Amino acid sequence: MPQLTHLFIYPIKSCGGVALERAQLSQGGLEHDRIWMLVDADNRFMNQQRFPHMARVQLSPTPGGFRAEAPGVPALFLAASPPPEPQTIHTFKVYKSHVQGHEVSAHASGWFAQVLKTPCRLVRTLARSTREVAPENLTHLEPTRAWLTRVDFADDLPLLVASQSSLARLNEHLDERVEMSRFRANIILGDEAAPFEENAWASLRSESGLTLHSAKPCVRCSLIMVHPERGEAQGPEPLQTLSTLHNLGSGPVFGQLMISDRAGELRVGETLSPLP
Repeated sequence: MPQLTHLFIYPIKSCGGVALERAQLSQGGLEHDRIWMLVDADNRFMNQQRFPHMARVQLSPTPGGFRAEAPGVPALFLAASPPPEPQTIHTFKVYKSHVQGHEVSAHASGWFAQVLKTPCRLVRTLARSTREVAPENLTHLEPTRAWLTRVDFADDLPLLVASQSSLARLNEHLDERVEMSRFRANIILGDEAAPFEENAWASLRSESGLTLHSAKPCVRCSLIMVHPERGEAQGPEPLQTLSTLHNLGSGPVFGQLMISDRAGELRVGETLSPLP
């Protein structure tokens, strides 16, 4: 049975990840995962495909919130608890979806504009539910439909599961090894399972009884060509090799997108049992 070896949240969409020993699985995803994002002047979300330097914004937990750091500027504190409901609510675009949120502050937006050298705003999701998983991703998961399926600023679905064995298989075919951080998974499993076996599981059951239901494979884009430490796009690998190594018809796949049936806690070291 695969062991849960790492847990990550990404408090700011497309910026650095935060490693946790324990994580609360709340409404639709891990607590504090992608509760902020950066938007451009047209209210479109920003990510590493267009702004690879976003990878250089690193976050770390600190009492009451998160500390954002980037080369050449003082650190920025972001409060984890939601503020009172703002008077001004804006609508932003995440691919084909429209999501709601509000600007954190002019100071925070200015900090990121300085780091990324482009006009932008840091926005936060609302405390109430603002966006649900697209119905087409839940057609075979009808029992979970009654559960809150909030996803907010995530691309598609709230949880991404990947395995060390899949990464090892990919690295066997690369001249230069890549790290798991390129793939921005939330739940990383050990090498007990076969490479890419996660794409064949119907669900995963935690030791505490949480069930993570598979929704669909995670088709990868050019974002995985961004070096997470340098903040530079370096093509064509590993996307080119992944395209031939593990392509399920819709494109190169690394990881499985999942959704939970209820709230609970996940912890590093526990066993997750695959259900076919």
